Amino acid sequence: MNKPESFALAGLNNEIYLFSLFSGTVVQSFYAHDEQITAILVREDWLITCSLDQMIKFWDLNSGAISEPQFVLYEHEEGILSADLHPTNDIMASIDGDC
Repeated sequence: MNKPESFALAGLNNEIYLFSLFSGTVVQSFYAHDEQITAILVREDWLITCSLDQMIKFWDLNSGAISEPQFVLYEHEEGILSADLHPTNDIMASIDGDC
């Protein structure tokens, strides 16, 4: 996924789709959240998703077939509206509906 020929999209069905630009096809899809996905971030071999279900999930892109997150953060009391990663440090900021 950290290669330029791959990208991830969130569907309205709360699934993540990993696409190959080479083949133009979905190489993997998986159910990620119980409510709308509001952010997808990629850092090295990690896919990070945020959702209105108040969770931030960390998915290991090297684990083969992705089915379960490696880590889940439950720190928000409202749905997560947005998130971003610092470009060089391991720092992430997220904001929820209680801002």
